[in-house]
Amino acid sequence: MPSDENKVTVKHSDKNILNAFQVFVDSNYRYIQTGLYVIGGISIIYIARTVRTTTVFRHVSDIPEEYVQKQVRLQGQVKKVDDDGVLHVQHVPILRIRIPFKKESAIGSLPLHLACIDIGPEGRLWLQQHVQEKTIWFHLMHRSKHLNHYVLHSKVEIPKTFGRNIHVNEELVKKGLCKISQLSDLEGAKGVSTNQNMLLYLDRLVKFEHYAASKRLGMWTQSDKLLKNQSLPLKVIMAVLKSPVTLIKWLYRKRRTKR
Repeated sequence: MPSDENKVTVKHSDKNILNAFQVFVDSNYRYIQTGLYVIGGISIIYIARTVRTTTVFRHVSDIPEEYVQKQVRLQGQVKKVDDDGVLHVQHVPILRIRIPFKKESAIGSLPLHLACIDIGPEGRLWLQQHVQEKTIWFHLMHRSKHLNHYVLHSKVEIPKTFGRNIHVNEELVKKGLCKISQLSDLEGAKGVSTNQNMLLYLDRLVKFEHYAASKRLGMWTQSDKLLKNQSLPLKVIMAVLKSPVTLIKWLYRKRRTKR
């Protein structure tokens, strides 16, 4: 057992160390504060470069593959809506740093295809009226390559200050202005068949298309006249079967076989 004298000696030694540390901090306070600021600044710059908060994507090929796989959400402004419903979006980074006396290069636009839906004339008109020249968020769903150029398929969202944001893809299908596409590009896309977000998104599209068909909205008012003589449940079933709902089954089946 240590004697009381030894305990007093240990406590006195610890107190001396604490006092010496306090004197050192007080004597070098400015240097320590400057060092912390420098470390903090370097950390912020590193994080900004890592997540590319200041990078402007001018071409689809500029977007990192990791962004597409993680389905990152980016911000942009719609500059044009093509006749086939493709949105030309100018990417807006999280932080926009302007360097004085430096001439900025021209910012190109990213051609965005609304993921998993076919755009008809009514859908294109709706996009021109409600989306063109608007600031949007676009979720990167997947990227495919046709000939020598990349095609970006996205979910588009119009932010609202008050109320819920408008989910453009789902809104078009729900209004009967668009229908689910054949989605042939999904078969070759990496990780799409096992991506839970994509499966949930497709499931919502099917439900909205079912809703539009049952309510005879948009394009569904021009369905086959033979459906008028049939009962409502059968009409709905036939309308849904005309869309590629079987893709959902294919995606689930492919997902199970990989397990």
